[in-house]
Amino acid sequence: MKYKRIAGALRNLAQSFTSVTNWVGDVCIADILGDVVVGLPAARLEIHFPGGAFVPAGDYPAPLCASVARFAGRFAAHLAKEGVDARAVRSARIILCVDRLGLYCDVAATDDRGVEYKANVL
Repeated sequence: MKYKRIAGALRNLAQSFTSVTNWVGDVCIADILGDVVVGLPAARLEIHFPGGAFVPAGDYPAPLCASVARFAGRFAAHLAKEGVDARAVRSARIILCVDRLGLYCDVAATDDRGVEYKANVL
């Protein structure tokens, strides 16, 4: 059970992050993600958890940074709520990409055994 729910828990986290219910002040994060990602090398942004680091590093809009900080701060609690022991997740990331068809979101994680998990969100 410790590992069974990792992919689902991360998919739920990314769905919440990219949803129209993720607001910081008067900015809907879903509304700015495409514009932010399209301007990056390879039109790709990774957000690494549990710390909330951006790859590539750079100057991102303050609402996006605030949202990522909020999600990073609740990362362990989110996993626990989903039935996952946060100590079992060595690394996790939300991967955002843009191509001519729009914004895509995947999640990936590695557990403490080195097993990798991947799931498509958008």
